[in-house]
Amino acid sequence: MMSLKKLLLTVIFVLGILGLLSFTFFYRILPSLTNKDQLVTVPDVIGMSLEEAKNFLKSKDLDFNISDSTYDLDSKPLTILKQYPPPNEKVKVNRKINLVLNSQNPPMVILPDLKGTTFDFALQQIKSLDLKLKAIEYKPDIAHNTVLEVKVNGSVLAVGEKVKKGTFVDLIIGMQTDKFPIPDFTGMQLEDAEILIFGLNLEISKLHPVQDDNKLVNSIQRQLPLPGDTVRHGDPIQLWVYNLNINLRK
Repeated sequence: MMSLKKLLLTVIFVLGILGLLSFTFFYRILPSLTNKDQLVTVPDVIGMSLEEAKNFLKSKDLDFNISDSTYDLDSKPLTILKQYPPPNEKVKVNRKINLVLNSQNPPMVILPDLKGTTFDFALQQIKSLDLKLKAIEYKPDIAHNTVLEVKVNGSVLAVGEKVKKGTFVDLIIGMQTDKFPIPDFTGMQLEDAEILIFGLNLEISKLHPVQDDNKLVNSIQRQLPLPGDTVRHGDPIQLWVYNLNINLRK
């Protein structure tokens, strides 16, 4: 019959073996299986194509998952718009990076009833729908500075008609005389302002660079004539532009 002393020694021995096995499993084997101690830095894949991001993440021992898709007018189709975890975060190897993909086809938007609205209101509506203003055409009409028609590629759009985001549209504006108040271009990007200025048959006579690192490149600080001043077709206009970059206009 086993003595009490031997029994206690046996129990202690068994507990020691179990403790050693537990330590080995949880602190040696399990970390190696789960790559607990192997961390990698999440790269920045925003702006890459899906195929580029896939290969790049794979080279960093990371996986990916398409968590959502949306549409960004200024980005190429099937490029990465967002990612999570964000760049430079530390994660375990083989971690899946959630990606938001830019849709291949732009969604359709419904054209609201812009006929009879002011030019400024119509311009705001067009921008809010992610449409682009291509040209402005003026026609003699008693309804001064109001929208007469909206066109795409020369065809008049009907109210409620669907068009793709990013479509270029033309506005037909009524005008009583060749005199009209000049719009306010301050805060606009130079490229957008040029479209409106040339559509009004005005001429940009001079661009004045204004340096301010806190302002957007090619955004307009002020103008001459001032907003609301009466001008005629062909009149010159001067623009003061923050951090003027001619290369961005080419």
